Amino acid sequence: MEPASEHPPGKRKRQPATTAATLPEGYLTLRQAAERTGIAERTLRWRCQNGVVAAQRVGRGYLLTPETVVSLAADSGAPATEAATGSSIAEAVRQPATEAATLPGPAEDLATLRQQVAALALRAAQAEKRIAGAHQAARMMAVRLSEALAGLDRERQRAEGLAEELAALRQELREERARHATAERELRVLLLRSSESLSQALAAHQAPALTSSRRRAWWPFGRR
Repeated sequence: MEPASEHPPGKRKRQPATTAATLPEGYLTLRQAAERTGIAERTLRWRCQNGVVAAQRVGRGYLLTPETVVSLAADSGAPATEAATGSSIAEAVRQPATEAATLPGPAEDLATLRQQVAALALRAAQAEKRIAGAHQAARMMAVRLSEALAGLDRERQRAEGLAEELAALRQELREERARHATAERELRVLLLRSSESLSQALAAHQAPALTSSRRRAWWPFGRR
């Protein structure tokens, strides 16, 4: 019967802590270099990432050689007794590298990089989809805008036609009013002439009657 496993299934076996013995001989971590040079650890990390300082990449951290640390200490003005003596550097190398103990191995770092690349590729694909959708929406909006402009053009032409028809109707109305005024004047003249003719006819009809009534009776029997 095989002995029971010390680690339960599903859990990752913890890697043994990396000590100074497992690091390259003579190298110092960023924290140790920062303590001996007086330079901030963040500044040292930035210099290593940008190639300002020669360093060896281990996982997510960097390791510096004693010569590099001495050069940095001289540039920063740190005391020579603490940065340039070989005994202090050797003692620093023998100290437990607590920072390096938490650094992942090359395989884990490569897997992390692959995951980051995959995540970036996924984001790029999503961004391309969003850009394609935005382009499609822009094309649809352009088509709708062109249709709206065409409709506005048709409405403008229709309005211009209605305006021309209205102007023609107004002209006809003015002409009709002028004809009506002329006909009204002619009718008044005709009525006036008719009235004058009627008055003359009545006067001519009444004149003989008045003349006959004033004659002297010639029949003797007509005398009284």
